Amino acid sequence: MQFLKIARFSPNGAYLIDTESKRADSKSDFEVLLPNRYIADEMELNSLVWAFIYTDSEDRIIAITDMPKALLGDIVALEVADIASNGIYLDMGIPKDIFMPSKNPKRFKVGQKVVVKITLDRQNRLIARQNLADYLSAASAESFGKIGGDSRDSKNFKNIDSADSKVRDSRDYKVSKNHKRADSGRLDSADSKRLDSKDLDSKNADSKDFQLVNILPFMKTDIGLNCVVNGKFFGIIHNNDINQNIAIGENIKGIVKKIRSDGKLDLGLRRDTKNVKTLILEALEAGKKLSFTLNSDEVRAMLNTSKKSFKIAASSLVKEDKIAFDKNLNSFIKVKNTRKK
Repeated sequence: MQFLKIARFSPNGAYLIDTESKRADSKSDFEVLLPNRYIADEMELNSLVWAFIYTDSEDRIIAITDMPKALLGDIVALEVADIASNGIYLDMGIPKDIFMPSKNPKRFKVGQKVVVKITLDRQNRLIARQNLADYLSAASAESFGKIGGDSRDSKNFKNIDSADSKVRDSRDYKVSKNHKRADSGRLDSADSKRLDSKDLDSKNADSKDFQLVNILPFMKTDIGLNCVVNGKFFGIIHNNDINQNIAIGENIKGIVKKIRSDGKLDLGLRRDTKNVKTLILEALEAGKKLSFTLNSDEVRAMLNTSKKSFKIAASSLVKEDKIAFDKNLNSFIKVKNTRKK
């Protein structure tokens, strides 16, 4: 998105110019059409218009005032709008979808969310790519406080879905040289605290000293979820730290438990112990049998939380005399309040 000035009106709409950028083969300002459907009553000659430039389905360079779901440089979750033989089209929230090349597009479904990086192909057209490891930076105790900065000097991770990186489609966006990148995934200063080296002990995952970060899961693996952290870093939520249902492409908040030697971040989710306690009491009230002998999958099926969170919450309820373990039933039971006031 960028500000462009109305240079003239025509029956088809308004022609916009960027006085700071001129075509190399012309002495005059390069004009872009803003179609009539985007003309507002207050627009007049020399008005500034906040616009997005792209090529439409007929390969015409036009400007629109609709805000797309992503801009150049963003890492974002977009829904699959259509599937082609050499890739998929993702809904950008504007009249034209953006293309993501893939060698196996049949593995995707329409409506599915896919986390992608919005970048440029060799012909300076916007294109989506799923090989996020190529674009994510390694974190360090020194650099982690500089979230959202330039990552060109940082090492990248290049072992995820790199086979899908080759461009094989011509129907995509073209952008001007002044197309500006959105500050995607960046935390406001009020939401983020500096990570101190003393806080890198994974045993204290619920410590308030840990940095609160934005987490965007993009791939499920055998050990957990691979995530984008604050739009820039590579993070992992391990299976034993997942205490709720998390969908690919779902923006969530979490904490950094540890910065690993390879620059990846071990992530955690703040456990809502109070909520898990309520779930346990409700489950017992409904006649469900709960015990520490349940495996992780059984706990998640009944309480939608991790076994670790279940054990912490259940132990707390026992200390509060709200539940007790019945050996005959092999289950916790609710304790009736018989204490005298």
